[in-house]
Formats: sequence, structure tokens, C-alpha cells
Amino acid sequence: MLHNCVLIALLVLGVFGCTKPATETPKEVLSAYVNLAFGVKSIGDIAGLKDFTTDSAREDLEKLETDAKLGDQGQQLFKKAFEDQKIESTSSLKIRDERVLGDEGYSITYELAYHVKSANTEDKVTTKKHALFTFDKSRKRWLIKDVQGLKTFVEHTAEERISADPGKKN
Repeated sequence: MLHNCVLIALLVLGVFGCTKPATETPKEVLSAYVNLAFGVKSIGDIAGLKDFTTDSAREDLEKLETDAKLGDQGQQLFKKAFEDQKIESTSSLKIRDERVLGDEGYSITYELAYHVKSANTEDKVTTKKHALFTFDKSRKRWLIKDVQGLKTFVEHTAEERISADPGKKN
């Protein structure tokens, strides 16, 4: 009898110990969104991003999606936003500040760093952004409500080095 109780207790602990909570934290939502955004290759991939958004963030994605389907200018915007970026290495996401905004709001300020390769250079891009989240009670999860860019730094690395010859005069 004791043996059966121990087995049942271990089984219950195993099931509940390995089960992920139903709600993700805002940090987890942001991380998943960023990982997915770096993998966007076609207009159809935007649907996955929309699953993480609501309000103005979702409206921006829907507008980009609609414009890209309708005409050349929209397709160019999509290419500029996703396809033309020759990202060489995966991003690093650093949370700089996070705050609870009432029962259904959350704020995260973060930095995203990645390398972009062009013809002669590999640039390191670091962008600082502020994301607002809201808790969707019906879906029982945090959603990105709005994202604002705060600062972007681009460090250019040229292939060719310029050196001075101190002994030479013009």
C-alpha cells in the first residue's frame, strides 16, 4: 500500500512539475516574438507575429501585410523591414527596465543587438526599444500592445583599414 502511494505521489509530482504554466510572462512573450521576427522570410510569416500582438502593434503588422499583398510599394516596405536585412548572427536581447502597470499592464525597455552584413562591411546594430504589454483575459496571455524605438546605434566595420605613414609628407 505504501509503495502504491509513493508511486502515485511521484507520478503527480512528475506531471505537475513538468507542466508549463498556462500564462507566459511578458519577458517570455517578448523573447518569442523577437526570435520569430528574425526568422520572417515571407508575408505569410507575419501571421505568427500577429499572435503575439494587439492594438497598435497588431494594426501595424496588418497594414504591412495588406500593403505588401496589394502593391509594389508595400512589397518594398516588407523587403526593407525583413528580407533585405542580411543578419549574420542571432540577436541578443537585454532587458534594461521592467515595470508593472496595474493589473493588466506591463512595460519593458530592452536592447536588441545583431550583426548585419553588407557588401564591404559587417555592422553591429544595437537598438533600444520600449514595449507595452496588456493581459488578454480571454486568451490568458500577455500580448504586445505597442513598441516604440528609442535609440539605434550602428557600428560600421570596414574591410579595408586606413593607416597613416607619419614619416611621409604631402
